[in-house]
Amino acid sequence: MCCGSRRAASRAAYATQPTRTAPVAGGRGPAPEFAVPAVERQADGTFPTVVLSYREARTIRVRGPVTGRAYSFAGSGAVERVDIRDAAVLVRNRAFRRCAPA
Repeated sequence: MCCGSRRAASRAAYATQPTRTAPVAGGRGPAPEFAVPAVERQADGTFPTVVLSYREARTIRVRGPVTGRAYSFAGSGAVERVDIRDAAVLVRNRAFRRCAPA
């Protein structure tokens, strides 16, 4: 088995796992251990999308870390529909934020 197929199998297993929790130092209760919670497919077999807004001035193209899809943002204030699994990772970057659908 090559590295690519192991990586794909790991990614597929990760996407279907429920969110787990682990204790936080300082005793403040549990915190998410995984950033991407399990998301159920819609009736048509696709995953839901969310709208992300891009805050930086330059135009960029981002590859979704979970799906591998390419998303383009054309400068400050650009909005794009993003797979919910990719959005969970992208919003960790301050350049992106989730916004209401237009």
